[in-house]
Amino acid sequence: MPLDLDLGVELAIADDPAGVGAPTATDTGFLLHSTTQVGAPATMQKVRSPAHAREIYPLEPALQASIDAWFGAGGSRLYVMKLGTDELAAANAFDPTLGPGQLMAPEVVLTADQVPLRDWAWDNNRIYVAQGADGATQAALTTQADALTDIEGGRFSMLEADILRIPGLAPGSTRDVGASVVKAALIARSDRITGNPNLAAAGNHTPGAGGETRYVLGIKNERSTTVQKALAQAQVNSFRTVAGRVRSYGFWTLADLDALPHWWDMGGSRTVMAVRAREQAVAEEMMFGQVAADGAFLDKYKGALSGVLSEFQRLGAIYGTDNDPGYAVDVGIGVNPLENVAAGLITAVITLRTSPFAAALKITLTRRAITDRVV
Repeated sequence: MPLDLDLGVELAIADDPAGVGAPTATDTGFLLHSTTQVGAPATMQKVRSPAHAREIYPLEPALQASIDAWFGAGGSRLYVMKLGTDELAAANAFDPTLGPGQLMAPEVVLTADQVPLRDWAWDNNRIYVAQGADGATQAALTTQADALTDIEGGRFSMLEADILRIPGLAPGSTRDVGASVVKAALIARSDRITGNPNLAAAGNHTPGAGGETRYVLGIKNERSTTVQKALAQAQVNSFRTVAGRVRSYGFWTLADLDALPHWWDMGGSRTVMAVRAREQAVAEEMMFGQVAADGAFLDKYKGALSGVLSEFQRLGAIYGTDNDPGYAVDVGIGVNPLENVAAGLITAVITLRTSPFAAALKITLTRRAITDRVV
């Protein structure tokens, strides 16, 4: 009789407590893009800079524009894979050993083609930044968001509405790129500077690490504030010009908020992605440890997992206080009955609260007469 055991580390995500080593940097970019030049690499390429991209793809101006947008807006580590007729096969080139990060496919704008990428991102612990079509109307974007909304994959996906203008290769010229690439680059910039995956790559809350980008020159067909608000209510992200600067002005997921109302903010989803990767790496180091009756192994396991969570709490990513840390790790007998331990199956259940971002700031202004006291 073979061992009834699936060898290795597995970490699942649940919204309700149940009885039940990869790189952990979260700033990596994974770009799917078509190529037309003869001899273009058919395998995944690690691109170090725009100049390096021109060496690899000398006859691909559209791909070069996306890569320029990535590095210009603050991205660093980037992997590029040729996009063919099978988006999922192309995404599979981004091996799990590359760790978590953001998936971009700015040319993939049909919902039927985006759904497999949404699900792939969830399965592979990456965030999918989906792109709306150039010229898409409010109604079309709302329909697209509805079709991508999902209980599982929607938690790790977001939809960008806009096409952005970046500097061209000739003086005074511009090029158009999908906002999905710029948004992923802003996420990478924030992660690299702050080390906090929970921060929204939107607005200007942390100058130099928020959502404002000086590299982007403008927004093609910028939408009115009214339309932007309506799109936000439909979980579609937009860019906005504020004080002459282009800013990301949304950080919403595509989670099914009727079923999962607390999964609305992408910052929280990215924290879960980071925790998922870090805890898997911790578990990998515990593999094949002796589970003795004194409970030392389980205590060590719990302590190691809790140590990762405490780091995120210190960053403010986990919503906790001195009296309530905002996370819990359970390795007790309830989740590890003796028959499971006897078979070598050890379970840890992690529960956490992530800190939301300020999605709406309200101000009440009251004017008093000079004879009135202001308190």
